[in-house]
Amino acid sequence: MGSVRAGLGRLKATALGHVASRPITGVLREPVVSITFDDAHRSAVRNGVPVLLDHHAEATFYVAKGLRPEDGFLDPSDLEMLTMHGFDLACHTYSHYDLAHGTSEGLARDAARNRSAFEREVPAGRPRDFCYPFGEVSVSAKRLIGHAYATARSVYPGVNTIGSDLLLLRANPLFSSSVDWEEVRRLLATVTECNGWVIFYTHGVEHDPDVRSCDPGDLDRLLRECRLAGVVSRSVRSVSEELLPDWSPDPDGPTTPWA
Repeated sequence: MGSVRAGLGRLKATALGHVASRPITGVLREPVVSITFDDAHRSAVRNGVPVLLDHHAEATFYVAKGLRPEDGFLDPSDLEMLTMHGFDLACHTYSHYDLAHGTSEGLARDAARNRSAFEREVPAGRPRDFCYPFGEVSVSAKRLIGHAYATARSVYPGVNTIGSDLLLLRANPLFSSSVDWEEVRRLLATVTECNGWVIFYTHGVEHDPDVRSCDPGDLDRLLRECRLAGVVSRSVRSVSEELLPDWSPDPDGPTTPWA
């Protein structure tokens, strides 16, 4: 059953990547890895940031401003620390909106609310990049999100190269309960061959991680594997700005013709 679901997931990702797409048209100057943290759990700051700093690694935190500090998510001091160290702050939606039980318009409204909260509360200002909560995405959601964000990250695995869809960026889980280090090395080898872009994601960074988080040792191991492979750690924003240097948001319509 698992292989059937995985196959259906690949088919859906392929289909979505060919509609309302924003394809990558240029080659990066170097093979790149982006480490990303979904929802911005406090543990990702408290336990993950020291590991990142040890490796001089960049990272992107997709923040849902409506998730509460009392539930284990970022508080203002965490955001201040991330900003002080130059980490990239990007968007989920405000409430971690679930498209599976909502509409594309509802997702876009919740994303706009999150962006407004950023502009009020986060010194780094307007975020440029987005991540679909729960990995749920549709063609109409891509169209709406693409008006306001340069990139949108999925949870479909793989690497990003010429022709890949910037509004359905492939990303690979880094969960300590299921990480396959042979697959990690294969992904890193693939991007070194083509100056591609591989993205990894996790949620919390815990010493006793749940099924959607990693422990600090696995985060450290991933960064060591990247260094051995010659793959440079950069934030999603850094790569987004290289690929789309002239992009700007257009809330009234698409910023580029849809493929």
